[in-house]
Parts: sequence; structure tokens; C-alpha cells
Amino acid sequence: MIIETTKRCSSTFYKELKDTGLVFTAVDFSTRRKINGKVVKGHPRALVISDLTDADIPAVQAVLDAHVPYFGHVARKRSAVKQEASRRILERMPEWKQRNYIAFNLEMERKERKGGTLTTEEIAMVTFTEGEWEFAKAIRAASNVIEAKIALLTDVEAGEFNDHLNDSNW
Repeated sequence: MIIETTKRCSSTFYKELKDTGLVFTAVDFSTRRKINGKVVKGHPRALVISDLTDADIPAVQAVLDAHVPYFGHVARKRSAVKQEASRRILERMPEWKQRNYIAFNLEMERKERKGGTLTTEEIAMVTFTEGEWEFAKAIRAASNVIEAKIALLTDVEAGEFNDHLNDSNW
């Protein structure tokens, strides 16, 4: 597990991680990463906790939060906003429907280029898909605004910001 940070943890951090019962090899601050089996220098400083499983991450996060309040919450909250935007778009337009809309619109463009005229039903469908696209663009724009607000917060403020699902920008 690698958690990027510019912050320091207290001297009791290692002991508290051990006290949680987690099994891990080491805790270290490093600017090196292992990428494709090779050590690469010059990355942002990171807290490296070796040999953890995904199931261990909540326990590690609890210890981190006790020592470094809201460690990394800005990035997590921004990610949560992206996930919410995706959920809202997919709720209205599942991926299969999006693919069908794209294929339909391509066929209609091809038909118009060849000099054909669209039927009333085809025009209605094009108008419908344009409305769906406008919906998706509005959700993306709202997500961008909320993420920008979160990016301006400190880690402490981001950790306390829990209303991203009910933000007025949605």
C-alpha cells in the first residue's frame, strides 16, 4: 500500500499499526516506487506500508486519521464526486443505451449526408438523444464545480465535507 503525503506521522504510528493486529513488513517514507519490478526515484513523498491486503486498508486509514487528520480526503472526496456523477448518468442512461444512441446518431448523420430525409420518428429520436446528451453534460459540469470546491479545501475541511451528494450544484 502506498499513500502519498507531504505530512509526517508521530513516532507512535508504527506501534499503533502493530497494535491493530495488521500483518505488514515495513512502514517507511520514500520518494521511490517499484514500477514494473524496477525501483524508480523522484516520485512525491509517500508513506509505504508493505504487504497489506485490501481488507487491511480501513484499519490503516483509521490509524492514519488519528495521526494525520483527514489524510488524503481531498482526493477521496473528489473521487466520490466523480463516482456520483457516473452513477447519476448511468442511472438515466446505462452504457448499453449510450452505445445504442451513438450508433443511432451515426446512422442518422450518414443518412443525411447521403441526401436522405429523416422520418418524424427518427427526428424525435435524435431530439431525445440530444436531450440525454445535454443531461450528461450538465451532470459533468456540476461534478466539475463540486470537485473544484473540494480542491480548494484543506484536508481537514475536506474530511468534514460530507454533503457532496446533496450539493446544490447537482
